[in-house]
Amino acid sequence: MKLNKAACLKTLGLPFNASKSDIKKAYRQLALKYHPDTNQSEDGLDKFIEIDSAYDFLINPYSYQHKQSSSGDAVSSKAERIKKAQENFQKRKEKERLEEEEYFDDMFKGKKGKLLFFVSVFFAIVSVLLILDCIIPNSRSTEKVNSIFSGNYTWVFILTDDYKYTFPAEHYTRIHSADQLVTAKSFLFNEVASLTLQGEEDQVTYNFFNYRNYYIPLALLFLLPMFIFYRRRMKTWYTLLYMVSYYVMPFILIGFLVVNYRFLALLRLY
Repeated sequence: MKLNKAACLKTLGLPFNASKSDIKKAYRQLALKYHPDTNQSEDGLDKFIEIDSAYDFLINPYSYQHKQSSSGDAVSSKAERIKKAQENFQKRKEKERLEEEEYFDDMFKGKKGKLLFFVSVFFAIVSVLLILDCIIPNSRSTEKVNSIFSGNYTWVFILTDDYKYTFPAEHYTRIHSADQLVTAKSFLFNEVASLTLQGEEDQVTYNFFNYRNYYIPLALLFLLPMFIFYRRRMKTWYTLLYMVSYYVMPFILIGFLVVNYRFLALLRLY
């Protein structure tokens, strides 16, 4: 039977610009649907043979034509053609399995796999700590204010024995004589949630951007390496996420821990 690309693509339900990956995916789905083990109808068996031939032609048309010309009428009966299509299906299935094993072996075996496992576990720990920091109530402490001075039109600086804080300049006239500072910080990462300046007659509270708004999305992002390690897929998007997890995510984590001395806060050194 003479085949052409348009007819074969139509058999697989694909557009003319379908990629090799699209062809393999469509063949796999249709072959499972019309496989003789699950579909014994005459139309289903005919369709199974058509799908096999269409796939063979689209993946390697020259090889298909050579096989057709060399085999002649050797495979003529319908039963033999079905059997041949089943054999092809099993061979392709096994080939895909071996390709998948080789693909993942390169990613996860040896030093590269051990390093990714270590990175994924460390990220998962930090992710849990981020979620806990959102749940645990803020810790509060009172510090003596040593000096308050205006830095620019936007912020004023407040110096205590241990830290330097910023406060909106619009409150300068109310806080310039304050002598105590009450800070509310997250328990684990020491993230400042609010500052309250107290004077003899007045007090002003400034609530910073709520760190919980980005801690939860960040915690989910930090679970990406663990997802990549355990949910393996032979897909382009998976490879891209693998590269991000392996080469980019460690730098994101380092940046997160270094900014605001969060790694020192975890060690209770800051």
